[in-house]
Amino acid sequence: MDILKNKGFVMVLLSFLIFAYSTCSCIYAKEEMKQQSDVANLEQIKILLNEGLEYLKVNAFIQAKDKFDKALKIAPDEMAGEIKGLVAQVSDMESRSVRMEELTKDTKDVVIRGEEEARKLSELQQNIIQFEREQKKRIYLERGKLSFDQGEYEQALLEFNKILVINSQDKDANLNIEKTNSAIEKDKQMQVKRIQEYRVNARTYERDEKYDRAMDELKKIIVANPTDAEALEFMEEIQLAKAEMDEYKRLEDMVNTGKEHLKNRDYDEAIKIWEKVLKEEQDYPGIETLIAQGKFNKSKKEMNVVEDKYRAEREKKMLEVDSAFVPVLGGVAKEKQKQTVEDEDFLAIKAIKETIKQKKVSLEFTDADLRSVILFLSRQSGVNMMIDEAIFAAETAAMEGMAAAGAPGAGMGATGAGIGMETIPTVPVSTYNVTASLRDISLMDALSLILRSRGLNYEIYPNVIWISSSDRIDNVPMETLETKIFDLQFGGPIRGQLRPQPLQLETISFGESSGSSGSSSGE
Repeated sequence: MDILKNKGFVMVLLSFLIFAYSTCSCIYAKEEMKQQSDVANLEQIKILLNEGLEYLKVNAFIQAKDKFDKALKIAPDEMAGEIKGLVAQVSDMESRSVRMEELTKDTKDVVIRGEEEARKLSELQQNIIQFEREQKKRIYLERGKLSFDQGEYEQALLEFNKILVINSQDKDANLNIEKTNSAIEKDKQMQVKRIQEYRVNARTYERDEKYDRAMDELKKIIVANPTDAEALEFMEEIQLAKAEMDEYKRLEDMVNTGKEHLKNRDYDEAIKIWEKVLKEEQDYPGIETLIAQGKFNKSKKEMNVVEDKYRAEREKKMLEVDSAFVPVLGGVAKEKQKQTVEDEDFLAIKAIKETIKQKKVSLEFTDADLRSVILFLSRQSGVNMMIDEAIFAAETAAMEGMAAAGAPGAGMGATGAGIGMETIPTVPVSTYNVTASLRDISLMDALSLILRSRGLNYEIYPNVIWISSSDRIDNVPMETLETKIFDLQFGGPIRGQLRPQPLQLETISFGESSGSSGSSSGE
């Protein structure tokens, strides 16, 4: 190593290099705002300077100068002057190296000085490393604080712990970690409170049948605690309740569709839909009443058709009667057409129909006995009503006994003279207590809805409404009408005197076991 012969020159060169590295460190400390780019440039400059120094150690001045020139190109303005001076010194060293080869120096002193300069160079390298660490610490600290401000405490802890990897005793890192842990504990307490609020909100929405919003609240709980058993169980309950509500909504839509058919007088389709609802859900509120109303409206429609047909036939017969009148001696006129109580019955039935159609009633009762309800309606409307006691279980056995004893027509289950009780069909026993709330409805509609809801029906006879099961009404008429035809001659002069009179029922008895339940006067 000929270069070591010149101890003074080496000392000057190494001192300059140490000064240059120290200057670089100070300059970069002032450039903290140039985080990423400055750190990268600093790393590259350090590498180039180190490589140049290695070349100097082996007297490779050309290579060392090349490395220093490259460092000069990327160095900031604050370092450019020092590096230029370094390049100039290397050039000077190169020119002196030839002369120094001829000089003889104390080798020992040169070695000692070389070791001192190497130590200083190592310190310079350590300063650069420390600067890098400070730069990284500053970056980690800023990231951690930003995460903390955003409430991302776990991420903040991660950034602060990166600082401890560099320096486990760093005060800033330990202080921020303690602060973050305290915030996490406080957030856990707040989270418990928030979860409780979510539960209360979910219960409230569930009571209001707002199931989607209830599910949203429960999902917030699951995000905070994916294993929350209460929230998971409640979510299952909400899903079941929502499914039931959807099913009820489907049935409700079917009921409303039936109402539209009822409004359009398509009674068969309305009844068909409602019976399907009843089959799927027997406890659907009011479905039996709707079915009864549909059947009632259908029967009214059919009754109107029958009445129109009957009226047309009657008018036709009256015309035939007019043509049959022929004058006779004494001014007596007789009618050739049949004259029976049929006309009188028709007028009496029509009068009752008009009364119960026009009479408006309002009812409000709960679990009331059917007989009491019918008695109330009869008194309020002034219309005679009679219940067939055979539909009640208490009277069925007695009536069958009397039928076997040969007492036709006895008891409240009697329908008219000549009707044998042994032919009366039995009626299934069931409860006939009724509950209703009706407002401003015609007596006809009220009576029909109440009876049909219990599987009963009624038929209007002259001056009385007979109440029983549909089967008994069809098979056990209240009275048997006998039609006779009289040949009338010369009845023209007195045809104006012939006016049908309403058939009057002399008595109506309720709850008696003997006597006629209703009798007529006049034929």
